[in-house]
Amino acid sequence: MSARIPPAVALVAIALVIAVLTLHRLGAGDVCTGNEAVEGVFVQQMVEHGQLLFPFENGNVPMYKPPLFHWTAVAIDRLAGLCVNILLLEAATGLLIDAIE
Repeated sequence: MSARIPPAVALVAIALVIAVLTLHRLGAGDVCTGNEAVEGVFVQQMVEHGQLLFPFENGNVPMYKPPLFHWTAVAIDRLAGLCVNILLLEAATGLLIDAIE
């Protein structure tokens, strides 16, 4: 005879595992490394000049990263009309991409 686990207990267990895996070492990595300011410049160029597909860093260096983060920042700027905190948005976008993968 096998004991059945109630669905509510299974859902709580799954939620706990997801929470532990998501929050483990959340603040361990450096946020401001290397080229974080450069990504902000790309977003600024996209917002101010409307260069959504091929933005340049100060008019001369093309963007070399995939633009999902940048498009998300521009969309929030267009919808809400607020100044986006680039570091928080990048962290949220990274968590979303990790959750999807």
